[in-house]
Amino acid sequence: MNKIKVYVVTTVVYRVIQSFTNICYSLVVRASVDTLQDILDKSEKLNAKSGPFSCVVIIGNVLNDTKFTPKSDITIPTYVTNGDRFLGEENGSIDVVENLTLLNEYGIYELTNGFRIGYVTTSKENMSSKKDEVLEKFSKVSGIDMLVTNFWSTAISNNKKLLLGNTLIDEVVNFAKPRYHFSSSASKFFEMDPFKWDDAGSIIISRFINLAAFGSGQKWAYAFSIDIGAYEETQIPENIVGNPYLTTNNKRSAELRKVAPVKKLKVILPNSCHFCLSNPHVQEHMIISVSSYAYTTIAKGPLTIPRGEMGFSGHCLIIPIDHIPKLNNGDSCNDVLESPIAKDILKFESSIVSMNYNNYDMCTLVSEINSANSIHFHKQVIPVPKYLVAKFKTALNRQLNINTERYTNNAKFKFQEFTGFENEKYRALVNDPSTNYIQFTLYETPKAPIKVFIATFSPEERIDLQFGRRVAAFLLKLPKRVKWDSKICQQTKAQEEEETEKFQLAFKNFDFTN
Repeated sequence: MNKIKVYVVTTVVYRVIQSFTNICYSLVVRASVDTLQDILDKSEKLNAKSGPFSCVVIIGNVLNDTKFTPKSDITIPTYVTNGDRFLGEENGSIDVVENLTLLNEYGIYELTNGFRIGYVTTSKENMSSKKDEVLEKFSKVSGIDMLVTNFWSTAISNNKKLLLGNTLIDEVVNFAKPRYHFSSSASKFFEMDPFKWDDAGSIIISRFINLAAFGSGQKWAYAFSIDIGAYEETQIPENIVGNPYLTTNNKRSAELRKVAPVKKLKVILPNSCHFCLSNPHVQEHMIISVSSYAYTTIAKGPLTIPRGEMGFSGHCLIIPIDHIPKLNNGDSCNDVLESPIAKDILKFESSIVSMNYNNYDMCTLVSEINSANSIHFHKQVIPVPKYLVAKFKTALNRQLNINTERYTNNAKFKFQEFTGFENEKYRALVNDPSTNYIQFTLYETPKAPIKVFIATFSPEERIDLQFGRRVAAFLLKLPKRVKWDSKICQQTKAQEEEETEKFQLAFKNFDFTN
C-alpha cells in the first residue's frame, strides 16, 4: 500500500488562511502512463481530505499522446509534464481535457493566482538543439515558484556523485532561482537541504526534490504552500546548506574582482537623458503634468499595483526640467528648498499627497537620492495604505541590515529622523553642496507632521540605487516587484497611456498648474 506523508495544516485552518492571504497550496506527484489514472483518483481524494489544493502537478512520463480521456471528471487544475518526450507540434501549454493541461517541453506557465511554474522536460538531444531558445525564455525571469525538470542539474548531481545532470539545467536554475525544484530522473526519493540565493538584496530559499515512482514504496508525492505575495523568505531554515550553484561562480568572481578596472562615470547629455524633455525620444505619453521648473510622470515598471478605489498604480516621479544631478548643486540660492526648482517639486509633492489622501485614503512615501554621480535628479512618489505606514521603520531597518551585512562594499547608511523640513540641522545638511544623501519623506496625512529620514554618503562610496524601491517593496509586501524592468512590472505603451489618463483624471482637482 502506498503511503503519502503530506505536511499540511488542517483543511479548516488552511481555508481560513487562504481566504486572507495569497497562499498557493500545491501537490506534486510522480506518475507514469500506467499509473496516471490512479494518481488522478488519489489526488481527488487527497484534495477532499487535506486540501483544497490550488493545483496538482504530475511529473514523469505520463502521456503517450494528447488524446487522454480520464475515467471521471478532474476537479482540480492539474498540470502534467512528460518526462523527456515531446508531444504535439509546439512547446508550451496544451489543454488535454478540462482541468488537465500538458506543459510540453519547456516554458513558464502562470496560474491565475500568480503562481509560476517553469518547466524543461525534453530529451538531451532537444536540450542541445534548443538551448538558446530555452535560455532566452528563462533569462527574462528571476524567482519562479516551481521548476520541473526531467534531468538534475550538474551542480546537484555532481554534489551527490551521480550522473543525472545536464548543464542546461544549471543555467536555467541560475536564471530562475526556483523556490521549489522537482525532478523525476532518479528512481529513489531524494530531498536536498535548502540553500539560499541573494537576489539583488532579497533572500530566496531553494529546495530540490526528486520524487520516486508511484508504487515504489518510497515517497512519490510532496505537498507545500507558498505565499505568492511574500516571495522573499525572512526566516532562514536551520538546516540551510551552501548554494551548490555558487561554489565555482564565487571563485571566478573573486578572480575577476582582482583585475577589474575602475569604471569611469559615463557622461549623459540632455539629448540622451531619459528624463530630459529636450530628448527627442522622451516618452511624452507618460507625462502627467508640467510646471515652469518641474514635471511629473508615471513610473516605468511601477512598483505599486491598483488598490481599492485607486484604479491605477499611483507610482509616479517628480523631475526637474533642468538637467541636474542633485538639488544642492551649489547654485546661487543659499537655501536650496527656496529655489524655484525645489518649490515646484514640493508643490507637486504636496498636491499628490493631497490626492492620495483625499481621493483614496492613502498615505504617501517619497524617496530621493541627491548625488554628484547621478545623471538627472528625481523623486519617486508611492502611495501607501494606512494600515502599512506604521511599519515603515521596520522596512527601513530590515533593508539597512541587508545592505550592511551582505553588501560590504556598499555605503553604510545611518539615517537621521527629522520632523518637517524646518529643522536647522536638516537645512544645513541639504544646503551644503558637498553633501550627498538619500532621503525618505513620509506623509501620513496632508496635515500631519512630515517625517523625514536622511542619510549622507561620500561620492566615492558605492550605493544601491534601488535601495528606496527595496524598502518600499518590503513595506508594501510586493517583493516580486523590486526590479522595475522585470516582466511582472512591465507595461505596454497602451497600458502606460491608460495609466497616465487615469492619473491625470484623479489629479485634475489637485494639480497646481491648472
